[in-house]
Amino acid sequence: MIWLLAAIYVLILVFELPALIKKHWYKEIAVFSVLFIFGVYMGMVQFYHWPFYNPLDTLLPIFAKSAGY
Repeated sequence: MIWLLAAIYVLILVFELPALIKKHWYKEIAVFSVLFIFGVYMGMVQFYHWPFYNPLDTLLPIFAKSAGY
């Protein structure tokens, strides 16, 4: 199953990155790289069931106290 995930990531790179390089869109390449790495990380979190910090775990008790629950 991890091979399918890796193949999808490689296909995304093969289809998206050459056009950005050809047009010399370096800022877009930087943004694409950051978002792509984040997407790869999130895919690995889902696949391997790694613990992932959820900001709502911190916010919900604060809002529950302020709402009087």
